[in-house]
Amino acid sequence: MQLPFYVPYFFITERARCFYFIVMTWGIDALTNAMKLSYHQPRPFWVSDDVQAFACSSQYGNPSGHSTIAMGTAVYLWLDYNSWAIDASTRDTPSQFSKWYWRLIFAVLGLVYAVTIAYSRMFLGVHSFNQVFFGLSMGAWFAVTGHFIFRERIVKLA
Repeated sequence: MQLPFYVPYFFITERARCFYFIVMTWGIDALTNAMKLSYHQPRPFWVSDDVQAFACSSQYGNPSGHSTIAMGTAVYLWLDYNSWAIDASTRDTPSQFSKWYWRLIFAVLGLVYAVTIAYSRMFLGVHSFNQVFFGLSMGAWFAVTGHFIFRERIVKLA
C-alpha cells in the first residue's frame, strides 16, 4: 500500500515529492488519532449485539482511519499529479499523461478506491455511516489544505 509513496525516492529529482507524500500520510494519521481521542464515539459492534465485526482495533471509531487515509491519499496524490500534468502541458514536448482525460481517469480511480475502502469498513461492521463519512470528509479536507497551503514549504524543506 505504501509503495507509491516510496517510488519517487528512487529518482533523485523526485525525493522532495517522496518527502511530501510521507509528511502528508503521517499528518493524516496523526489527525485521525487525535480526532478519535476527542470524539470518543463507540464502534457499532460495541453498541449492538446484532452487529458482528471481524478483528478490529480497540480504539474509538470516529472518524474511520481507513477512510481518512484512503480519501486523503487519493486526493493529495491526484492534486500532486494534476499540478505536474499542468506543468508538463506547458512544456515544449508535453507528456502523453498530461492530457485532460488521464487526469479525469485518475480522479475517478482515486474516488472509487476511497469509497470502496469506506464501504468495506461499514460492511465489516467496524464503523457506522457517519464515522466513514466524517473520515472521507476529513481526509479530503486535510489533503486539499496540505496541498494548497503547505506543499511548497514541505518540498522546499526537503
